[in-house]
Amino acid sequence: MFLPHLGTAYLILVIDDHSRFILGGKWFSNQTQMNVFRVWYHALFVWGLPRKMLQDKGSQYKANSRYTQTGEYAQSTYQYYAKTLGIELIFAHRAQTKGKVERFFRFIQRDFVRENMNVRSFEELNHKFFDWQAKYHQTFKHSGIGMHGRTPAQVYQPSERRKPKQELQELLTITIRRLVYRDSTISLFGKRYRVPNEFITCRIWVRINGETVRVESMGRVVYKFRLRG
Repeated sequence: MFLPHLGTAYLILVIDDHSRFILGGKWFSNQTQMNVFRVWYHALFVWGLPRKMLQDKGSQYKANSRYTQTGEYAQSTYQYYAKTLGIELIFAHRAQTKGKVERFFRFIQRDFVRENMNVRSFEELNHKFFDWQAKYHQTFKHSGIGMHGRTPAQVYQPSERRKPKQELQELLTITIRRLVYRDSTISLFGKRYRVPNEFITCRIWVRINGETVRVESMGRVVYKFRLRG
């Protein structure tokens, strides 16, 4: 969606299919696999593990090729973590299935976006969307199958599939190695982040948990920061 002061903005959502309850949602300037993972991470921590998840066949969800160059079955980071957590991924093929999702996004465009066209930052946009979600969950009455005029908050039931917080955090940690440039920054997903000067020209380990990034050296955390939108 295009916003006058922000340009193109992408909304990444995790929604319960039956109740239309929003389990996680955030606006970004690009639709990358890491941004999908950030929203997913929050949803799983707060609401538990679903048995199945439906999504489209975009490269942020599914590997572009079926096999790797070594002949192994190809999978995206998203697919790998879903398999690790025992979540079955269903990729939308039918027009009817895609239409249900697209209708919900059109509803958000009508009910939320049109009222917030003049926001000046993604931080402001996401703050307003968080407030809108709370109102939507409690006041919007659905007429869909099984809803009977009830609100998402009245119908939604959190998943009974849970893992201990520490175990889930370990399972969902993304670990990568990065070179520290001469200006004392590292590159993550197209953005530069500053780290302590002592690591200039060194390769460091970076561990990502949702929005939080930890820089490690000699087995200890030496610096922390948050990912930007």
